[in-house]
Amino acid sequence: MDVARQFASTRSHADLLRFALGMHIDGAPEIAQNAVVNVLDCESFEHDHGLLTEVGLVSFERCEMVEAFKDPGPHGENILKRMYFYHLRLISNAHFVNRQWCPGDPEKNHFGNTRFLTHSEVKSALNEAFAWPLDPNDPSKGNCPVFFMGHAVSNDLRMLQDSVGFDAAALGTVVATLDTQQIARDVGIRGRGHQIGLQTLAGFFGVQYRDPHTACNDAAYTIIAAVQMVLNNIPPSDKSLQSVVEDLEVSSQAELTTWGISKYCTCCGQAGHLRFRCALKDRLFCNRCAAAGRENAAHSHIDEMCSRIH
Repeated sequence: MDVARQFASTRSHADLLRFALGMHIDGAPEIAQNAVVNVLDCESFEHDHGLLTEVGLVSFERCEMVEAFKDPGPHGENILKRMYFYHLRLISNAHFVNRQWCPGDPEKNHFGNTRFLTHSEVKSALNEAFAWPLDPNDPSKGNCPVFFMGHAVSNDLRMLQDSVGFDAAALGTVVATLDTQQIARDVGIRGRGHQIGLQTLAGFFGVQYRDPHTACNDAAYTIIAAVQMVLNNIPPSDKSLQSVVEDLEVSSQAELTTWGISKYCTCCGQAGHLRFRCALKDRLFCNRCAAAGRENAAHSHIDEMCSRIH
């Protein structure tokens, strides 16, 4: 793993992503050929950032990208469709939705499938994503090196460690951290300030950034923008990037996962159905909202599902 880490330390963020997408680099160690890329985005409650609410994860293996890199398709579509998209909501915090300072709607996720997980299940899922065996039939060969990637990534791993106890450093698999803000600087794209925002970056490539601040949407747009920045061999096409993104939304939802559960109600706190199909709506009551004079809200959820933390 140290050999892969040393290799990564000598390359720019842009070149490392090109390598992860299948580009050949002379002198790349054999273990680096087995790199896994994990693109992460985390969302927390705006009134208490200690409450992790969502994790968006996009994963792919370099070995699955080599052939697609030779024929990336319009705007890298063939590459993007070989990625796996996961939207994870924490069961205990799913009722905390940001509406004021950083509004986002986790029910408007467009990539992959939404799953509801406990804290321990999120930790297990991330451990699985960051500890892919080099050989599933021989665990003694160790794990694949991981390129951890995000947009303004500095706080995400710390948030995951503090919230669910996931410690990427303890696994020892992360050999490089890639940030799309740095990739933008590497390729000469600038925002209004020193750092370019993800929505601005998506707009630079003519993509309509729908429903931001939802974890998997943000993770998806992070890698979509990153691919546009680093691929130099994209053939001309009549198909727009917006059309590629919309097709990717559909195809990504065909990939199923067994992590967690698919349905959880943030009104009554029961599994098996979603909020808008809650059969208990006429019997819901929140004493906290009633005491605060929020009569309409008081009949929309139970005490345990109240988002008022003060």
